[in-house]
Amino acid sequence: MIPHFTPEDIVRYLYAEMDESDSIQLLEWLLSDPNAMEIFEELSASKKALSPISHQPKESSLRKCVSFSHRLALDAHSF
Repeated sequence: MIPHFTPEDIVRYLYAEMDESDSIQLLEWLLSDPNAMEIFEELSASKKALSPISHQPKESSLRKCVSFSHRLALDAHSF
């Protein structure tokens, strides 16, 4: 009997957070259930689409952080 898995289990598999025996059982489940395989393919595509995304802070945000840091350092030296 193949245990029932959830979409959350598929995400765990995609991010290699599942032990080997559970991974094997999940793969057997995916091969035996076309609906589960469809969910797997959608989640896998979503993971691949998210991978190249990188976040860059705005220049104004960086300036604010540096300015705050300078003021904090000046305040610390004034005591």
